[in-house]
This record gives sequence, structure tokens and C-alpha cells, in this order.
Amino acid sequence: MARLAVGRRAGVPSRGVHPVVRAGSVLLKARLPDVSSTEIRQGMAENDILKRLRRALTPGRFRHTVAVARWAEELARRWGENPDKARLAGLLHDCARDLSGRRLADWVARRRISIPHKEFILHVGRPSLFHAYVSADRARREFGVEDRSVLSAIRAHTLGAPSMSRLARLLYVADFSSTDRRYADAKEVRRLARKDLDRAFADALRRKLRWASREGKALHPTTVRLWNRWRAS
Repeated sequence: MARLAVGRRAGVPSRGVHPVVRAGSVLLKARLPDVSSTEIRQGMAENDILKRLRRALTPGRFRHTVAVARWAEELARRWGENPDKARLAGLLHDCARDLSGRRLADWVARRRISIPHKEFILHVGRPSLFHAYVSADRARREFGVEDRSVLSAIRAHTLGAPSMSRLARLLYVADFSSTDRRYADAKEVRRLARKDLDRAFADALRRKLRWASREGKALHPTTVRLWNRWRAS
């Protein structure tokens, strides 16, 4: 019952307007901003995520989350990955990090989340290592993330995984070397990440294992196996 007014975004020629839309409509002379409704919806969804994360995380964890998301997006643009997926993975990678070890363990048991060497983590008394898996579960259940590549990257950002996509390796690097990390190791990996993402990933993995060994921490079998496999490839 309405007469349509049709506007062209910048870069779209007049002949790009579909004839069915053009028939009986008013074609605006002015060019509209190059912003799509999809981008607007994505922006609104991200604003909602940020509001919820600000309530759920400590201020320091929230700052880290934003820093990782920005760095992951920058790396994605540099290395040909999807920047929206990288940013989303960065925003939600630690959404369960501020839960206590007991709450994380209860979440894993209640949701029956499959975690490699789960008993090993409980035996060494480090249930905080569950947070990556719980964050992925929370991202799916509470934030509506359905993209498997994003969820897989979130799951692997702490201990790694036997097989990691480039997006997963990118998030691993972004988490280790985000701009809020002030220690020297982060700065070195950040510098390397701009030149060679795979070398940066291997270096971050090596530095994380070295730190755990120096601090007397038990080395998770998944991380050790990942290191051995990566070095042999």
C-alpha cells in the first residue's frame, strides 16, 4: 500500500537497482552512506554483548577482553581471516573466566562438557583451566553463537587442541599478546605476529610452556602434544 523510495549506496550504479524494486518507486538522487542493515544489526548485537560482559566481568578482565577483540580483528585483516569472527571470538573468549574454580567444575559436570584429560586438571587442582571450554559453552547457550569455527577457537585459546584452525591459532596469539599485556614475552609475540602468524603461534606456545615449567606447574598433555606435533610439522 506504500510507494517505495529507493536509495543507492555509494559504489552501486543506477542499473544495479533491481527492476522490480524500481517499478512504481521513487529513485532518490542522493547516494546513501555505505552502511548495510546487516552491519547495523551486527553492531547492535555487539553492543549488547559488551553491556552483558561489562556486568559479568571484573573491570580488568573486561579491558583485556576488549583488547583481545581489537587485536584479533587487526590480525584477521592482516592475515586474511574473517575479522567479524575474530572479533566475536575475542569478545567471548573469557566470558567465563571470572567464575570460581568450583563453579567452573560444577558447570562442566552439569553440562557434561567433554574436556580432554579432565581428571588430570582436577588432580592437579587447576579447575580454572576449564574456563575456555565453559566460555565456549556459555557463548553458545547465552550469547547465541552458532558458528563452529568461533566456538572451536574459544575452546582452544588456553590449552590448545590437537588440530587448530588459523582462526583458533590467531585467537591464541591475540590472547597471549594483546596490548594490555605488559610483560616482555607479549611484546615479542606481538611484534612477531605482524610478520608471521604461524611463527608467532609457535613462539607463544613455547613461551607459555616455559613459563609453566619455570613456575612448577603441571604441563597439560594436550598442550604438550600440540607442541610436539607443531615442532614436527
